[in-house]
Amino acid sequence: MGRPAAPPTTLPTADAPFTELDARRLGRVRRYFVLHPVVMDRLLIGVFALNGAGEMASPAKVHPIWILLAVIPGAVALRWRRSRPLTVLAVVTALFVLFTFFWGNTVGYELAIAFGIYAVAASHRPLITWTSFAAATMASVTVLATYLSVSGPGESAMRSALATMSFLSYLAAVAFGTSVRARRLHIGDLIERANSLARDRHQQTELAAARERARIAREMHDVVAHSLTVMVALADGARASATKNPALADQALCELSSTGRQALTDMRRVLGVLRDIDEPDDAPRQPVNTDPDTATAIEQFRMAGLPIRVTQSGPAPDLDPSTRYTVHRVVLEALTNVLRYAPLAPTVLVEYAYKATPVATLTVRIENTAGPAGGTAMRESARDGESAFGTGRGIIGMRQRVTAHGGTLTAGPTAKGWRVLATFPLIPPEENDD
Repeated sequence: MGRPAAPPTTLPTADAPFTELDARRLGRVRRYFVLHPVVMDRLLIGVFALNGAGEMASPAKVHPIWILLAVIPGAVALRWRRSRPLTVLAVVTALFVLFTFFWGNTVGYELAIAFGIYAVAASHRPLITWTSFAAATMASVTVLATYLSVSGPGESAMRSALATMSFLSYLAAVAFGTSVRARRLHIGDLIERANSLARDRHQQTELAAARERARIAREMHDVVAHSLTVMVALADGARASATKNPALADQALCELSSTGRQALTDMRRVLGVLRDIDEPDDAPRQPVNTDPDTATAIEQFRMAGLPIRVTQSGPAPDLDPSTRYTVHRVVLEALTNVLRYAPLAPTVLVEYAYKATPVATLTVRIENTAGPAGGTAMRESARDGESAFGTGRGIIGMRQRVTAHGGTLTAGPTAKGWRVLATFPLIPPEENDD
């Protein structure tokens, strides 16, 4: 059995921002009746009551008060035509047959039957609609053609004419109701599609915001891990050489101040992007540093005490800004880990290897040999409860950055120390597959 069509939603919600009223262009009167269905129901009941009251002038010998009383059950039944149309149609049809059979007077119930058929057609599938139409029509037309009281000549022809008019009115009710149901289903489908697109757009916005927050978290980690680690190492070096080599201590303090200012600049840039997350997609975003100075950053690590050696093999290609920035971040994260967990490493190697065949790739290797344990950073890490290899968040961030460019990254201990190895394809991945 088909279910009655639900009334249109009047207010949008988070899950359904579009409603039937948004899809239909209604005038003030129609919009009022759509928003106030009870008023329409009362209007139809009033029309039925007036039509029934007009039957008091019929030739049937029925006292007018009985006709007025006979209208009441039909009016009550029509109040439920939206929620229980099949029941209402059955009730008004039964009352029509009852009054016509005993009194020879329809008491206006043919109009109630038309209202009931319309309600069924507007809310149920065609099989139920036509079955209900056939049952109501057969019962009412048969009773009209047989028991209706008609005065004057041509009694049989008059009954047939009234029966035909009732049949045509019922057929019109089916046509109108079916049309309304088809329109509601079509509009409902359009609304569902629109709401689905709106939900998808909202989900995509949330996913984009989540990706942006993850990227900002990596940026924050890089800024804090690199800058603060270098600043702590420089401060320790300045304090250790303050009495023995004041010039070196002063140089370390100047480098410490420069690193702090750069850290503040990076923090402002990252936090500026964080403030832009909830803005529209076309809102201006803080640009990524597309020209990072890796050589200057390596020099800072040298000032902090790391004996870094940089080598390069193969012809250096022109990297795109995003790849260049990722390489910069991988180098800084790897050197920060060396400074934090192996500050006394005797050798630290940063190697760039370019290969043109069979596939153009850039391999970045940062490797250090293990030195004697010690140093303020190592002691602070142990005091904070970290293992000798840290929490692993920095390696995860590096791997995510490299993977986003179609590359791979491995990090782990070697026989003599620790190695970070990142490989970047220098042509799009889809061309690599060829």
